[in-house]
Amino acid sequence: MTNNQKKVNKKLKSKNTKNKQSIIDKFIPKTLTEKLLTVTFITLLFIVIILGIKAKNVKEEYQKRQEADLTIPILEKTTNNTFLVDLSNMKKDQIKEYKFMITNYKDKKQASTEINYDIEITNNSTSAQIKLYKNNETKNLLTSESSTNNIKGNKLTKDKKSTDSYYLIIRAKEDIKEKENISIKITGIN
Repeated sequence: MTNNQKKVNKKLKSKNTKNKQSIIDKFIPKTLTEKLLTVTFITLLFIVIILGIKAKNVKEEYQKRQEADLTIPILEKTTNNTFLVDLSNMKKDQIKEYKFMITNYKDKKQASTEINYDIEITNNSTSAQIKLYKNNETKNLLTSESSTNNIKGNKLTKDKKSTDSYYLIIRAKEDIKEKENISIKITGIN
């Protein structure tokens, strides 16, 4: 490379460097007003991002609750809840799914201790066959064909919000016209 070529290369490099610096200088605020506007913009952008994340989390929790037919919060160890699932007007071979959730929180209030609970399911119908599944498991929790089943040893943690989802699958073996039902009792234990 000759001296003339080296000088031309140096001039091109210095010209490119000056162009890059001038572009960067355009984005750096110079006056106090520009600096305040920049800080305000960055702060507002940060707040919008945080509010967007918060709104997404609230929406997901709301949708999760809406998917359940019933949500039962257990905040104390001595809680007793009983509810009935109506089977009337089910036709032969019709299948219904009933979802209920058990949580260790209600709104912003959360259980301060680990909660153990039992579930007692009583099938008051001879015309319906039932199965119960927890969360995404494929194992039927109702082990016997008797009318009453007890599911013991369930826990909700104390350190964070916990939810156990249960899916009750009901299949009518024949037409159900009477006021038949399934009783579900949830008991918090010590």
